[in-house]
Amino acid sequence: MEEKAFKYLEIVAQLLPIPIYWLDKNNLMLGVNNLFRRSVGIPYNFDPVGKTASDVYPKDMAEKISQHNQKVIASGEVLYQEEAIADITTGEIKYFNAFKAPFSNSRHC
Repeated sequence: MEEKAFKYLEIVAQLLPIPIYWLDKNNLMLGVNNLFRRSVGIPYNFDPVGKTASDVYPKDMAEKISQHNQKVIASGEVLYQEEAIADITTGEIKYFNAFKAPFSNSRHC
């Protein structure tokens, strides 16, 4: 069931007008949409799948992002923070409103 959910997430994420990426519990990227890729300057010849924030961003940014991700995982709640991200190709600092939520195949009523 989980594999099917991720397949649908991959399809839907490409249609949404916001940058999206999703991770496993170890902060490894499982997927990104094209808008996320363009927003942070990830070149198309670089595959972020299987990478962590530390593989993509400078150390201080990666640590802040990873800490926020861990809070979401630990709390199981939707959390928000502003993230300053350096565009990988230009170095330009961009600011994102990062809403992060746990993804689960469990059903809540």
